[in-house]
Amino acid sequence: MKTIYLIQDLTWDGRGVARTPEGRVVMISGAVPGDAVTARIDPTEVKGPLMGALDEIVTPAPDRIQHPCRFRSDGCLNTPLGAWRYDAALAWKTRHLEQTLRRVGDMTNPVINDPLASPAQWGYRERLELHLEMGNGPWRLGYIAFNKFVPIGDCHLGTEPVRRALGQIVQLLGSHTQESSRYSDNHKQKSEFDNARLIIRDNGRGEAVAVLFQRFQGESEIPRLKVVLQSGDLAGWQIRHAPNLNLRFFNSQTIQEDGDPRIYLKINGNRELAIDPVVFSQVNRGGAELLIRGVLGMIPPGANALDLYGGYGSFALEHVSSQGGSAVVVEASIPAIRTGETFARQHGWPIEYLAMDLNKPKLKVSTVKRQNVVILDPPRTGASKQLLSLLNEYGPPRLIYASCHPATLARDVRLLTSYQPRSFTPVDLFPQTPDLEIIALLERNQ
Repeated sequence: MKTIYLIQDLTWDGRGVARTPEGRVVMISGAVPGDAVTARIDPTEVKGPLMGALDEIVTPAPDRIQHPCRFRSDGCLNTPLGAWRYDAALAWKTRHLEQTLRRVGDMTNPVINDPLASPAQWGYRERLELHLEMGNGPWRLGYIAFNKFVPIGDCHLGTEPVRRALGQIVQLLGSHTQESSRYSDNHKQKSEFDNARLIIRDNGRGEAVAVLFQRFQGESEIPRLKVVLQSGDLAGWQIRHAPNLNLRFFNSQTIQEDGDPRIYLKINGNRELAIDPVVFSQVNRGGAELLIRGVLGMIPPGANALDLYGGYGSFALEHVSSQGGSAVVVEASIPAIRTGETFARQHGWPIEYLAMDLNKPKLKVSTVKRQNVVILDPPRTGASKQLLSLLNEYGPPRLIYASCHPATLARDVRLLTSYQPRSFTPVDLFPQTPDLEIIALLERNQ
């Protein structure tokens, strides 16, 4: 008789959590809280949680719905909350944030505001990044899930221009192969698939652009890649050499380019900013507007703002253009710095841009002390300890921390001992995934 597992929670990556009759934790991909399921358990796990794949849903959760994506059953794990009602998923994210703030941040009673729901639950994502498998057979685009290459031909998260371009590129690559070729060798390591990545972005004008990053400068592949990109429904594209794909946005060189690969963003409602396709912007344009409005609501009008990990200056540009004051933007990406600096100068806005690696900050104390507010928007890994120490000693009265990772946010807020957290506002920039953006408001201790 098969064991029936009652799913009680979700892991950080969206797998259902249950327990064996002996009390051992089981993580089951494809299950949501409230499900009663049977599962195929990996017997090789001798320590820690057991890993399982969903076998049968014996009793569905009350909030379970039909998942719209056929690639979910093929092994794609990018939308684990897609089989759960949106309000239930957002409530879980909010509870998870509170639990994380208590557990990691040692907060007794964190004040969590009502979550801001994404205007779109599907079709919101303006950037998709896929691995390109270039072997002896047909080239294929797909995602990596537990060291498996899962080829896909569509993604319901993408905006219409992104999905249209993806479908055409997949057909051009010959990705529609026989069922026997659906998966690559399950025992391959991720690094074996990680020689080329393709990013498809919505350019904000109803079209898509693409950037292909290659680890190797193999001239033999470039003609075929050019044909694929030129034949796709793209406003523009780039092929870039990136020796280290983890640093592709900071260290890559354009090999080939055609058309207009830029991304167009609106600043203060009607001013159009063009950014390079390797410059970061939020993937959910409607959700990003909620995020920006939330942050601006915490910045006093006319304030001098220090925008750290600021990119092209999304917060700084919106603040100065609509609320007055001035800003200093600190960012490591040179293309982002150049883009924002040129745009601010064209409009006569008092925004200074500093190119700096904030993992080894060399900010002048005078630059920090003359600000009224700091906006901290680090990557998922959080802010550097050196920077947090600098802010503890010299930071202004108000600090706004925007984060896409509850655990690193909780850790950093705990380390900001000169500040007291006042509130946390969840912003759902990533529906159908466990990820959540949070705006934390902190005020300096008196």
